[in-house]
Order: sequence, then C-alpha cells, then structure tokens
Amino acid sequence: GYLSVMKTASSDVVISTGVLSGQLTCPSVPCEVSAKFDDAPAQRFAVSFPKDGTQDMVLISQGELFIEQLKHSQRLQLELEFYQDGPRKLEFALLDFPLQ
Repeated sequence: GYLSVMKTASSDVVISTGVLSGQLTCPSVPCEVSAKFDDAPAQRFAVSFPKDGTQDMVLISQGELFIEQLKHSQRLQLELEFYQDGPRKLEFALLDFPLQ
C-alpha cells in the first residue's frame, strides 16, 4: 500500500492511500477508514473515491487533522475494505515521512 500527502495550487491538502493491486470498496455510507496512530485508539476518517472512477485508492477527508496526527506519530495503521476480500490493514512507518 501507499500513503501520499499533497498540497494543491489553492493550498488544499489532499491525502490519498491505496494499493498497487486490487480494488477497494466501501461497505457503508458514509465511507470511512479506521486510522490508528501509534498506540492511540483508532479514529474514523471519511473517505471518497476519486472522480475518475479509480478503485485502487481513496481520498481521506479532514486533511489538516490527519496531518497533525502524522506529525506526532511514528507508526500509522489504516484499515481499508477490499473488494471481495474484506478489511485489510496497511501499516506505515512514519519515521522518515516528509511533513513540513
């Protein structure tokens, strides 16, 4: 899996996460992912799929809050729902994650 943080020309923050193979799905409305920063309790973040119909990534809402959590964490665990495979966890080491 991957995690990407970008700033748009209008200074909006866009956070995406996804997989290199497979499809993601959303079993509930609103669509959410579970994010666990270090050993803190898991938090729910709303997500959406890109407008181009891509199914291998989701865009995470509440970008500023998510980034604040990343800045103070060493590890992130995301739980994503895979099409026909159910929930799977992706873990990211954040020690060298470039945030400014």
